[in-house]
Formats: sequence, structure tokens, C-alpha cells
Amino acid sequence: MTHGAKQGESRPDRWAHRRGEPRVFALLLSVYLLLAALTTVLVSPALGEPSEATLRRGAGMLLLIVSLAVSVLWPMLRLSQAAPERPASAALADWVVVALLAQAVVWPMTLLPGGALIRPVPWPGLWPWSVSAGVGLSLASWALLIGSLVALGTASGRPAARVAWMIVILIVALAGPAAGWALAGVRWADWVGLASPITAPRILAASPSGLLPRVSAGEWAGSLAPAFVSLPVWMLARRRR
Repeated sequence: MTHGAKQGESRPDRWAHRRGEPRVFALLLSVYLLLAALTTVLVSPALGEPSEATLRRGAGMLLLIVSLAVSVLWPMLRLSQAAPERPASAALADWVVVALLAQAVVWPMTLLPGGALIRPVPWPGLWPWSVSAGVGLSLASWALLIGSLVALGTASGRPAARVAWMIVILIVALAGPAAGWALAGVRWADWVGLASPITAPRILAASPSGLLPRVSAGEWAGSLAPAFVSLPVWMLARRRR
């Protein structure tokens, strides 16, 4: 009995890295997003009176950093770890963290009816609430699709399969920007940018000709599309362990 207990105690725990999840993941992502905000939009007031153009550039960089966290860093982290006991449930828990923290980045930059940003940050809002809703929806929708691919990838313990799934995720993330670059100057090139988690938020928040941005009906549909595409992938992932 004692010898067997000692053998059981010395057995390595496959899921030791998951015991604190998703809290550890939430902490790491929160620190990452805080540093991203400090080095983009929050640094403008420290450098002097911020201009709207400066803030918009900083906001664009911040959205890009958030998009890279959703589409590259998150799957790269999970696909480099041991497989969770329930891949779909683990990826869905990660998605909740990613989606909520993305909203925490986007909504403070909303232009309120009085023309002021949510206090205590002392600069004017950058876009209307509808744009914040569109950008937040796009990030959450794309995160749902990326999460479904992460669930399928982490269900496999083979290194070659993990690498293959990471390549698939990178193709999903970069196909839109690559097509937009190839179609530069073509009338519908901006619409191609909506087909990527990296470029879609910046396109939705773009300010045409100095005017306030707005989200069209087609852009609302484009923001929801990745979530619908992810549904059959999630159904497949739930069948795998």
C-alpha cells in the first residue's frame, strides 16, 4: 500500500499547467493588454496635449496589438502546451477571457454624448458607441473562430499536428491582409480586410476623410460571419478528447 502510494505520488501530473486556468491565462493577457495600452494611447497625454490624429494612430496600433493577441499569441501559447482533458471546454473558457478583455480595451475609447471619454482618462472619445460595438463584436466573433481551431489543435498530442494547426490559424489570420495587399487600389480591397481578425477592427474604426466612423449593415454582417463559421468547428471539437 505504502509502496503503491509512493508510486502514485511520484507520477507526473499531465495537467499541472492547467490547474489555475483560465485565471493564469487571464492574468497574463491582462498584463499584456495593459502594457499595450501604456505604450500606445495612454502615452499621448504624457507627451503633451494630444491631438485627435495622434490618438487615432495610437488607437489603431492598440487594436492591432489586441488583434495579434487574439489571432497569434493565444493559439501559439495553447498549442505549445500539453493537451487539456477537455479541449473544447478549455478553449471556450479561454474565449470568454479573450472576449471580455478585448471589450475592456475597446469601450473606453467610445465618444460619449457629452463629447468626453470615460473618465478619468483626459482626452476626447475617438468613435461613437456603434463603432465600439462593431469592433468589439468583430474581435469576439473572430476569437470564437480562432478558439474553435485551438480546440481542434489541442485535442491532438502530436507535435506535427500542432504545427499544422498553427499554420492553419495563421492562414486564417493572414489571408485577408495578404489579399488586401495584392488587391491594393481595387475597389473592394477594404472589404477583403474584414476577412481577417488582424485588419477587421482597424477597418471598422477607420475615420474616412476626417469624419466620424460608422458601421454599415454589410460590416455588421461581416463582423458576425466568423462566429457562424465557427459553429460546425466547435461541434467537431466537442467530439474530440
